[in-house]
Amino acid sequence: MVALAIVSSLASHSAQAQTGSQLEVKATNASSLSNPANSLKVGETRSQSLTRTKDDSIARIHTHKLNGKNAATVYVRGIPVVTYIESEESAKSASENTANTSSGSLKTKGETKKNSESVKLPASTTDLEPSNSDSPAKSADDSSENLLTSANPVERATAAAALINQLNRDGIDANKIIPAWKNGNYVIKLGDRAMLKFDQQAVFPESLQNQTQDVLESANLLRRLLGGANPVLEVVNAPKTQFATRSSLTPALNNRIVGVMSGMASWYGPGFDGNYSASGEIFNASELTAAHPSLPFGTLVRVVNMDNNQSVVVRINDRGPYAHGRVIDISTAAASVIGLISSGVAPVRLEVLSK
Repeated sequence: MVALAIVSSLASHSAQAQTGSQLEVKATNASSLSNPANSLKVGETRSQSLTRTKDDSIARIHTHKLNGKNAATVYVRGIPVVTYIESEESAKSASENTANTSSGSLKTKGETKKNSESVKLPASTTDLEPSNSDSPAKSADDSSENLLTSANPVERATAAAALINQLNRDGIDANKIIPAWKNGNYVIKLGDRAMLKFDQQAVFPESLQNQTQDVLESANLLRRLLGGANPVLEVVNAPKTQFATRSSLTPALNNRIVGVMSGMASWYGPGFDGNYSASGEIFNASELTAAHPSLPFGTLVRVVNMDNNQSVVVRINDRGPYAHGRVIDISTAAASVIGLISSGVAPVRLEVLSK
């Protein structure tokens, strides 16, 4: 009798264990089905799925200080494309609160990050700001748009990066990324769906202190990084500025060419502003100037980037470059005009012009 009781008890426990395992398997399967992020594509392994989900996010943000202000830079595929800086009002308010709060950290929704750290991004633009509105879809869009113009650089950069990630997942046509002047503001149109506004708190990471060039450089980087589109040469409807030199490839200039040479070009600027150049002029990185080993000071040279056929006319006022194999060293402003900022060096054709 005792043996029969033991056998009966063991059988009962075994049945319960099997039932529990079945329930656990069903719950796990239900959880996987209810979470689209865990779903697999046909013919795809779990590791491939995880890799695909990770690779979908090409943008991240990096918080830091810029001229004493809180800032956040958006990186796409590891390249900085836009930096957001806190406004004067926000900086003043933050300094007033420093005495009452512990400083040294920036807060975003759901987490706190110290300066010079990367911030975790939401999975999509609809995750940016929960809402209890009767119209959830509209509320999400409104919230995302508000964050894209937020005075908080971290919030704004987070929204911009999330938008870029979403557009990349949706397969945006990079040719539809257009820099423009609209309603009194510089913007980058991201197809027909959204735009990034370039105001006083948004700059190109290698800023020339000129909004026309900042928005143009950022837009061209996004065009290349989101689809390999060719750079555009101008900002649509942009107001005229001192950098309006895109028309340097003109027949009139062709008639003034008195000499041609070729080689590699580089650019310089950071750290040299305010110093005396070899000609005795004070170097200004925002002017269209260049250094050449032997051309007389004051000589005008049209520099043509052979990689993209963009050109700019510069004035020789310095000596250099001193790196082997390079024929000219152009200013930051000139480098921005011909798309040399990102690459650093490029093959060029130099056309010496008569005065």
